[in-house]
Amino acid sequence: MKEILKYKGAHYLYKELFDEELNYMFVSDKDPWSEEHTAKLNRKRELLGVSPISSCGSTTDNSALEFCKREIKAAQANEETEYTKIALKILKEIQEEKQRFQEEMAARLAVVKGIDPEDARTWSETMINNSYARMAAADRWELDSASTMPFEEFKEKLFSDKNFARSRAPRGKMDQEDYNPWE
Repeated sequence: MKEILKYKGAHYLYKELFDEELNYMFVSDKDPWSEEHTAKLNRKRELLGVSPISSCGSTTDNSALEFCKREIKAAQANEETEYTKIALKILKEIQEEKQRFQEEMAARLAVVKGIDPEDARTWSETMINNSYARMAAADRWELDSASTMPFEEFKEKLFSDKNFARSRAPRGKMDQEDYNPWE
């Protein structure tokens, strides 16, 4: 992990450790981060000896980028600062979280094993119900209303139209009774 610091550069480290400073464009005074999220970010920043960030993503200085420049310079000289071990630990946690997220997304996108995505006869009743629930949730999200095709029409189309079935094939945890289409 330490070798990464030598070769990636300050901007890589800055992007990894302090992405909150880069994501500020998605935050506004009208829609700030939660107090809990801001406090979590500021605990990390305090551990690394940089200035706090506001709930809207603003900071009063460039201490985070300067921190990264110092860490990279030290790594290139085969030295450590008082913050190197903490930074490496946080980087490792960030990378592990990204890996977990990627695995979770891959699992959610993968078609449930043991079924033919084009043949709804290979799906369980739970899968059919969850597929409908996912479609209805998407309709409510996109249309901001409760208008979606009736369940019986949905079921009929699943069994008669392979393209329709394939696009609604059960994925991720849709074979489970406690599936939540909003997750």
